[in-house]
Amino acid sequence: MADLNRRERQLADVIEQCWGELQELTGTLVQESLEENPFATAATGQDPSNYDLRVGVIVASYQSQFAEIMLDQYDDSGSYSMREFTQQLSQEYKRFNKAESDISSSRAVLELKFDRTSPTAKKYAQEQSAAMVSFISNSEREAVRDLIGRAFAEQRTYQQTGRALATLLAETVPQGDVAARLGSVYGVNANGLFPRYANAVANYAEKTAANLAADGVTGSKALKIVQEKSNRYATKLRRSRAKMIARTEIMQANNSGRLAAAQQAAKKGLFDPSRAKRQWLSAPQDSCYICNPLNGVVVDFNKTWIEGEPAFVHPNCRCTWILLPNVP
Repeated sequence: MADLNRRERQLADVIEQCWGELQELTGTLVQESLEENPFATAATGQDPSNYDLRVGVIVASYQSQFAEIMLDQYDDSGSYSMREFTQQLSQEYKRFNKAESDISSSRAVLELKFDRTSPTAKKYAQEQSAAMVSFISNSEREAVRDLIGRAFAEQRTYQQTGRALATLLAETVPQGDVAARLGSVYGVNANGLFPRYANAVANYAEKTAANLAADGVTGSKALKIVQEKSNRYATKLRRSRAKMIARTEIMQANNSGRLAAAQQAAKKGLFDPSRAKRQWLSAPQDSCYICNPLNGVVVDFNKTWIEGEPAFVHPNCRCTWILLPNVP
């Protein structure tokens, strides 16, 4: 994860630890569900194994770590942004020859510090970490249910459709265990992935099994190769997703702390929020089709852009904003 900064890497590591703890639970659920009533589980969402509850408990146990990392980023960004704003405003007041007796004099401006004890910071961290818990838990459940249904359907129809992985399993395990083994292969790889990514891994496993069969590789040797390759592919996608979540959450915390610093400065009378503006600043490289047209767009300080706040418009957004205080 060399392309992540320190705090992004820290959050991504915690997310992967969380998924690691879910791994065994996910594989167990898939097998139990297929043995009991796979069609009902996949189609109606009924969960005789209390999987939903168990996933929620595990993911929620990481909320405090999520919150701590986001709070640190929020506070650090607030402190850094406050220094940036005070230097900017100090220059503005010098340029306009503001009186030294003014509360907003250049000297007074430079003395202002970001309030790291503000309740808004803790509130932000708690709310965002709770949203992360919900997001990770829900996507985990959706991916697993998708693949339970897929495993059951392929076990029932592989003789008619010629699905390579189910056929391979039918050759290497007892007939009644084909669905459970399919679920095991798919279920482990579903852990930590969006349903679309989880199905991509399942498709990759199917394609690998078909290619091996075409090359005359069958039995336990083929199954081992399929599992190893699909596991590597799933790990790659999981790491990519952890990076995406970490980048998004850290940048959102960064911009939220930045806005809090500006609001504190306005409350101290350092600039008039009714006159001030904010200007969108797109990422310097690889700006997307959504954010590129927004670069330079100005809004009133107390308003937001129609598309939303920078870093909140889409995942992996790297955009921020600059303050235009309009000091008279």
